Amino acid sequence: MGNRLDARHTELHASNAQQLLQESAVVVDAFDNREAREAIGQAAMALHIRCLHIALGGRGDYGCGLWDQDYITEGRTPAYDGCNYPLTRPLVLLVVAAAAEVIHTYLTDRTCHGFEVTLRDLHLWKST
Repeated sequence: MGNRLDARHTELHASNAQQLLQESAVVVDAFDNREAREAIGQAAMALHIRCLHIALGGRGDYGCGLWDQDYITEGRTPAYDGCNYPLTRPLVLLVVAAAAEVIHTYLTDRTCHGFEVTLRDLHLWKST
């Protein structure tokens, strides 16, 4: 495919996000805080780079992968720590596996699929 992963151990801020992302083919946002999610989303949008936002719900029983146009940063912090939910680890593995498939599809044919995973069902769709 000609794409490579460039993992960096750098703190991302609104002030350096565009510089860090500027030659990316796709961006994956897995941050756990609103400020970083907003910074990466705004930088990707400014650079015209597709961004897949992956996340777990606040109760630890829901995960999703939403492309930039479908993603909305929530303005509140959940009162419940989802990482303490007993089935969070299997859910994380499902979210990561679904994200890997979605990213592979995007890099192969530029088709954007979003996904939602709960402990009871899985839903995949083609994004616009």
